[in-house]
Amino acid sequence: TWAISRAVGKNLKVVLAGDGGDELWGGYPYYAIHNMGRWLPRNDHASGMDHPYDTSFSSRGRRILGDLKRNPNDLYRRWRHLDPNGSFWEKILREDFKSPGVEFPRSKSSGSPHDGLLERDVRFYLPSDLLEKVDTMSMAHSLEVRVPWLDPVLFEVVAHFPSTLKINGGITKWLLRKSAEKRAGWLPQSVLRAKKQGFAIPIHRWISNELAGLFHEGPLDRNSRVAPLMDLVSLRRYYEAHRAGHIRLGHALWAVLVLDIWLRQNGLEPS
Repeated sequence: TWAISRAVGKNLKVVLAGDGGDELWGGYPYYAIHNMGRWLPRNDHASGMDHPYDTSFSSRGRRILGDLKRNPNDLYRRWRHLDPNGSFWEKILREDFKSPGVEFPRSKSSGSPHDGLLERDVRFYLPSDLLEKVDTMSMAHSLEVRVPWLDPVLFEVVAHFPSTLKINGGITKWLLRKSAEKRAGWLPQSVLRAKKQGFAIPIHRWISNELAGLFHEGPLDRNSRVAPLMDLVSLRRYYEAHRAGHIRLGHALWAVLVLDIWLRQNGLEPS
């Protein structure tokens, strides 16, 4: 987002962005996963390895199969939490820096489980992650970003549509796609049928490869700025397990790396 804002800001001062469209119309893949898995028995802590035949799937296939069997609360945690099971932070943080217990947000929606997933993304993920990121990165380059999907009147109306009109089977943004199809010539079929493609970075690979040197010189160094906060032996164990492909902790390890860099850049030493 920072790089895009820098490039666009050289020639433009105001741009439109699609933020809010996924939360409003049901565009995230895990909405469809929950919809397709509603015929399967829900597990409190599905691992994707609950049946012998699960072992025949690739690691990605096992993750998807596990998601299909998760209840809505665990599915939301799996997609929106840096450490879904809580074990990473529990193991690496020193006792003085552990939280006494932060309850993961529950839905306030009185509608369907799908409505609950959308409602939590609107209440937490959209304002605290997406809009915060876009606002910070764009203003760093004096670029104003406007978000038409978040028009108060439009959002209020569409937010009350039943989720069955937004996610149909495995099709996300179903009503929005159908509306566009009715207007011949508005959008080509290649756009209407396109898969969701965000600006995700290959964070798992970067942490394992391109950023390995930086990680060893930073967080894993015995004199690192995060050393007072974390058990470096446990951190190294998790990092090596990630590099070996045994677990996927790219986002959590990225957070550790960013924290270490931020502390150094600002001359801070936790104690």
